[in-house]
Formats: sequence, C-alpha cells, structure tokens
Amino acid sequence: MAYSDIAITAPGSAEEGEEVSVSALVTNISALDLPFRVKLYAVRDIYEVPAPEELIDSFEGIIEAGHSKPSVGRSSCLLGILPL
Repeated sequence: MAYSDIAITAPGSAEEGEEVSVSALVTNISALDLPFRVKLYAVRDIYEVPAPEELIDSFEGIIEAGHSKPSVGRSSCLLGILPL
C-alpha cells in the first residue's frame, strides 16, 4: 500500500558548473497524519550512494493526511545533467 506520492522537478540538461534548481513535492495520500523523512541530493551518478556533502535539502516531520511538503534546493552541476 502506498502512503505517498513524489513529484521531482529538475532541468532536462545543464552545463558542467551551472547552478540548477531541483525540487521534490511529497504528498501524503493516506488517511492518516504520518512522519516522513525527505533528503534531496545532487549526485554525479544515479547509481552511486549519496555522500553527506551532496545533500542540498532535507525535511523530517509530520505531513497531514492529504497534504504536501516541498523540498527545494540549488546545486552546482558537477558533471552536467543529461536527458535520459
């Protein structure tokens, strides 16, 4: 059973060293107020384990039933963002 819906917004591409904005919107789709932990990282490779210094925003707390909480940050693009 799913308790959340996550929407991630980021540019489709960026040049190396360019600062970009990224965001995640976490929505509690359950009928209960629940605790959530969100960590937004900027990593060089989607397959690597994020390092603490790559953390650009975090949130830990209760999201009420049916409500959303944004997590927004800016990061320098280390290797460039490439479209999939």
